[in-house]
Amino acid sequence: MKRLAMGLYFKWYGRWRWRENLAVLGFTDFLGRMFSNHWLPLILIRRLGLRLLFNIQPLKRLALKFMTGLSGHAPKVAQRQVNQAAVLASD
Repeated sequence: MKRLAMGLYFKWYGRWRWRENLAVLGFTDFLGRMFSNHWLPLILIRRLGLRLLFNIQPLKRLALKFMTGLSGHAPKVAQRQVNQAAVLASD
C-alpha cells in the first residue's frame, strides 16, 4: 500500500512540475540559441540584456530564482528543504 501511495505521489508531483520544467528547458534552449549566434544585431541586443540584468537587482534576483527553480509553487517538502538550505548557507 505504501508503494502505491508513493507511486501516486510521484506521478502527481511529475504532472505538477511539468509546466515549470518545460519553462526552464525552453529558457535554457533560448539562451543557447542567443549565445551561439554571431549576427551583429543579436549581439547588440544580447549585450544590452546582460547589462540590464547586471545593473537591475530585482531583475537579477527574478532571473536567478527562475533559473534555479526557486520560483513558482513548491510543495511543502521542497519548501522545507529550501529553508533548511538557506539556514545552513547563512551560517
